[in-house]
Amino acid sequence: MHSPNQAPSPSPQWSEGPQNAVLNAPASAQGGSRNIGNGRPSTIHDYCLKANREGRTKCIWICMKKGRRWIAKDISVEKTGYVLGIPELRKQCSWWKRHSLFSVVGVKEIMFRCAKYEKATEEIFVYVKNFDYDTRIADIQSAIERSASVKDVWECGVDIMGKSHPPHFRELNLQEEVYKWLPAMIECYWQNGIQSDDLEFLEAGKFVTLYRVLAWDTQSDAASPYGRVIYGFKLVEGWRTRYLLYLVMASLFLSACVVAIATAVLQDFEAGLTAGSYALAITAVALAVLTFLSAVI
Repeated sequence: MHSPNQAPSPSPQWSEGPQNAVLNAPASAQGGSRNIGNGRPSTIHDYCLKANREGRTKCIWICMKKGRRWIAKDISVEKTGYVLGIPELRKQCSWWKRHSLFSVVGVKEIMFRCAKYEKATEEIFVYVKNFDYDTRIADIQSAIERSASVKDVWECGVDIMGKSHPPHFRELNLQEEVYKWLPAMIECYWQNGIQSDDLEFLEAGKFVTLYRVLAWDTQSDAASPYGRVIYGFKLVEGWRTRYLLYLVMASLFLSACVVAIATAVLQDFEAGLTAGSYALAITAVALAVLTFLSAVI
């Protein structure tokens, strides 16, 4: 009972967050006027809000090394008609790495958490961990076994033989199927190019994320001091053998052209061979220097 002179305490109000409705306590109970309806702002909260303002909605994350640290870059995938492959991933690197003989040749699935966001340079520093398919499949199989022991009389789903299936059985089996086939599909698609119509398999594996979701840490992610776990890809570097082969063939062709031109001008085949050998030596030295710089830079 409130006295006539005492104002009633404010009652809790419902507020819709990005995914679920949550009950907001009064501001005084929250330790301030901060609205917790959306959850806790993530490390990349400002970056994600900026992406939304620019009209970007979802992305794929690419991680690469910068010195001794890892940085993450986002590639927006809401546009249609594009093809995303290894050549496009090289554009995320520096100018030298795009044209180097030792450059990006593939990707590897990873999990990462955001450590720091530098607003001045718009760089996101992250902690990277390899993606363990075996552990995830084992966890899903364990969940399927636990689900099989649950009897729900209100479950209406049945199989072709008329037998009831456990709750969430189909979803768990679908996840298991996705993670079994995802590594082979990812390798194939990245090497041949991922078109805008082929993103369904990446979305099924949760490798396509929404900016509005990444802006907030909710539930167990908010309880963790490290924030949300995000799925992405790290760039794998190696020797571009086809590129190197093209350079060797170009060197031989250039030497042959020098031999032909020198022979025609000097009317001496031996002089033409001498000029061609010099040209071949120069191109070989240039190729050796390029190979050395590619290995050390």
